[in-house]
Amino acid sequence: MSGLRASIAALALVFAPEVGDAFAQSNPFGTEEDQQNLIAGICSTQLDIGPAGCVCLAERSMVELDEGQRGYLILSAIQPPAAERLPIARDQAALALIFQFLERASGECRTAGGAPAETPEAQPAPEAAPAPETPPTTEQPQ
Repeated sequence: MSGLRASIAALALVFAPEVGDAFAQSNPFGTEEDQQNLIAGICSTQLDIGPAGCVCLAERSMVELDEGQRGYLILSAIQPPAAERLPIARDQAALALIFQFLERASGECRTAGGAPAETPEAQPAPEAAPAPETPPTTEQPQ
């Protein structure tokens, strides 16, 4: 029971209005591996680039985005009001960088083989083969 209380208290701190500076100092989304897994999971529900594409995007986010940008990316998907209270939410340049990353990485990860296989369009059933022509009968008068 005390573990549950600690979890609730931690969540309350994450989603408190004063979350801004504390978030930048200590990411509540765990280790880098945890963050990468969260981003891949969120990607799979938000973007249509397939499982491999989402892993690609998550891996790239670990290199191309800093911890605060990754935190905003995660929080904006799971708790948008809390994300909007972060200082980064008022930094237009930082937001533009995040959105440019998403646009670029999702496109590149999709073309790198991460997209789900396209389903072939339904092909019409082949038309029945025409009946073979019957050769004309050549009856000779008798």
